[in-house]
Amino acid sequence: MSAPAGLPPRIQIPRWIQLIGLPVLLFLTWVVALAALTVISEALLGLLLCVRRFRVLAVLLALGIHGFAAIAMNVFFFGASLIAQVYCLFPREQAPAR
Repeated sequence: MSAPAGLPPRIQIPRWIQLIGLPVLLFLTWVVALAALTVISEALLGLLLCVRRFRVLAVLLALGIHGFAAIAMNVFFFGASLIAQVYCLFPREQAPAR
């Protein structure tokens, strides 16, 4: 029998990925999920309108699509303004004084 192996190597994630990369990835995941939900809802609405049944459900679904579009735009602009704020507040390298 062989001796038990030691501890696995420790994974270190750089600080800039923790502060910038992961929140941006989370934001993009949220945007893609909302877009996919909107596409599925629009396809279902189109199906309901083609079948010409369940008019109340079609109206509710159309209102829901409008609400999700408003939320998606709000999240998009909030995220864009947040990225712009981080960029503007991030310290820049100064040219050496002469």
